[in-house]
Amino acid sequence: MGETRCEGEVAQICDPGGRWQTLLDCNRVSELNRALFACGPILIEDGEVGRLEGHACFPAGGIRPDAGLGQDGGAR
Repeated sequence: MGETRCEGEVAQICDPGGRWQTLLDCNRVSELNRALFACGPILIEDGEVGRLEGHACFPAGGIRPDAGLGQDGGAR
């Protein structure tokens, strides 16, 4: 439960029943932003909550998953 994955260009989360649910559809994000987004892993290390791993939509060819988003004093 709470685990995430990419299924094609859709970020999914596992619900309490063990079923995968859509979290983000990166194709839809691309349409809304008029730019290409792709599903990929993300790692956030934060002083308050610790280490968080998951999956999200990123600008294609843009931000690295380990770019440090959310580190103390960083963007959230």
